[in-house]
Amino acid sequence: MRAFAKAQAGDSVKVHYVCRLKEGAVCDNSFDREPIVFRIGEHKFLRSFETAVIGMSPGETKIITLPPEEAYGVYSDDMVIAVDRAKFASSENLEPGASVDIGEMDGPVITVRVVSVGADTVTLDGNHPLAGCSLVFEIKLLEILSVICEN
Repeated sequence: MRAFAKAQAGDSVKVHYVCRLKEGAVCDNSFDREPIVFRIGEHKFLRSFETAVIGMSPGETKIITLPPEEAYGVYSDDMVIAVDRAKFASSENLEPGASVDIGEMDGPVITVRVVSVGADTVTLDGNHPLAGCSLVFEIKLLEILSVICEN
């Protein structure tokens, strides 16, 4: 183990975080559940979030602000589409705000949000719910679980 351990790319780490909209509303809070564990550089979480952990020591807290481009992307009007209502099963939940999985039989399935439901069409939004939002993360490094090999 490194003396005065600081997280480096390749390390597996355990962190807690609070995610807020730039305006202050809490979007997510891992303190309400188990901390997250990831290997820095595998990009299983937001790339900028992972990079922010580099150089942190266990017990340290850091606050970062991510613009939409580094978080869940810029909101795209092209991701909002109107679909023929007949393409949905009558039992499907088509209330505004509901999540619906769509895709072709042999293709990938994506989850979209129902924006509105008309007599003949359903408007769907494929943007991530936080697309277009600047996010403020308060990150607390709890533990460095495994470290990269040092020569």
